[in-house]
Amino acid sequence: MSGIIDDHSVINLEGISKNYKVGDIDVNALIDVTFTINQGELIVILGPSGSGKTTLLNMIGAIDIPSKGHVEVLGYNLTKANRHALAAFRRQHIGFIFQFFNLLPTLTALENVEYAILLQKKKNAQEKAREVIKEVGLDERVNHFPSELSGGEQQRVAIARALAKQTDLILADEPTGELDYETGIQILKLLVSAAINENKKRTILIVTHNADIAKIADRVIRLRSGKVISDIKNPSPIDPEELRW
Repeated sequence: MSGIIDDHSVINLEGISKNYKVGDIDVNALIDVTFTINQGELIVILGPSGSGKTTLLNMIGAIDIPSKGHVEVLGYNLTKANRHALAAFRRQHIGFIFQFFNLLPTLTALENVEYAILLQKKKNAQEKAREVIKEVGLDERVNHFPSELSGGEQQRVAIARALAKQTDLILADEPTGELDYETGIQILKLLVSAAINENKKRTILIVTHNADIAKIADRVIRLRSGKVISDIKNPSPIDPEELRW
């Protein structure tokens, strides 16, 4: 993979399609998806279940490669990368936030965040982890295991883990899907704050089926049946506290 970072373009997808078989059935998860995302944008990818949202996120996040088309992320061509190269890219350049948190159950909140930094082979991992845990308001819960935390607290640990990696790109897959309304708003406020605190240098993609969440985005990309049906800039993104669902 070559890696020449563009100051403006962070994600370039050209004619992306993803096909696979389920038994004897051919499934077209993505069909000719093309778009560009620029540095500092907060994007919501919106669509119902089965629309291809998570498959698309997997392409951008170097978890999978397309059946057809070209994927470039942060200047790296991921289209034909092998699994080892994809894993290395993911580890160093992508911060993930998952619907079901994906925390390691045998590690404390602090250790979960610290582990992500250690995988990048960076120094002062524990010190950095403590700083980010404090940023998300969990400094009094650092020694608690995931089973001892609420859903909202677990998601804040997941956000801290993503932020601690200090990547230019954060991908959030249904980050409020398992949370109540009030906790979901807190999580969205943290994501918006993460973009603002980086002086609009960090790019954040939120995948969701919740149309109300799209109101906080700079731009909304809608998917249906594996296709992009609209790609619209939001002239007036609102504060997460103004959301109702």
